Amino acid sequence: MVAVSVDMLTTGFDCREVLHLVMCRKIFSPILYQQMRGRGTRTAPHIGKQQFVIYDFFRNHQYFNDDGTDITWTGGAGGGPGTPPPPQPRELIELGLKDEWLEAVTYVEVGPEGERIDKKDYLTSWEQTIRQTLKDNPILKKIRDGQTLSTDEETTLAGELNSPKFYFNEDNLRRAYRRPGGNLIDFIRAALGGFKLKSREDELTENFCAWLVAKQFSPLQAEYLTLLKHRGVVRGRVDQDDLFEPPLSIFDAADKGIKLFGEQGLKDVIAEMNQTIFTTAA
Repeated sequence: MVAVSVDMLTTGFDCREVLHLVMCRKIFSPILYQQMRGRGTRTAPHIGKQQFVIYDFFRNHQYFNDDGTDITWTGGAGGGPGTPPPPQPRELIELGLKDEWLEAVTYVEVGPEGERIDKKDYLTSWEQTIRQTLKDNPILKKIRDGQTLSTDEETTLAGELNSPKFYFNEDNLRRAYRRPGGNLIDFIRAALGGFKLKSREDELTENFCAWLVAKQFSPLQAEYLTLLKHRGVVRGRVDQDDLFEPPLSIFDAADKGIKLFGEQGLKDVIAEMNQTIFTTAA
């Protein structure tokens, strides 16, 4: 079956059996690209789905620096004499891998036209704006002084900062700071110089240590889970298949894990790690 859509199936549509995606137009929004790409990343064990293919007619993957994944470029509009032949298709995209291309994007999009601004320039402008606005803004003064804002004050401030004059909002600031769990108040405090944002690794480590204490694992179990945590920091999660691949396979991670937790217990503890540690910080 072939389904063709125009802005109907790009987001919020979940069909796990999708095996092929065909991109027939240019995409300028990284969020939309991620959503469209995500239509194929759903797993479907009942049909043995292990991979999927993207046929990209407009080199969107190059536009978004997504060259690290395996996507078939099929040419597209604008081709003709002198157009270089498309490269040979590479291996298919593997499922279950965390999409890291968005993390590597060096810009944020602002305004209704999606104007691109370098993340460093965006943050510089953000910090200058907050400091310059501080003297005339009583809400910012309350944040500086460590006072709690009311819901109305938070809403008012968010609206002012996301006005056409600034286009500063929580989503773009999270991308610019690379802090997925950050909030507007913390970003303001950081701009004022009175607050240091935790790195993603710091947040993961803090959550991990609290989880270890709460679960009361044995010293050997805690040491083993710390090894898995290091892998999770790199990939964004831990999968059972990771135990059979370097670097974890070098330490016989699968056998050691089964001895420490039992086969089902190991599966359960990995699932709990992903849910408690890595999903929380995503």
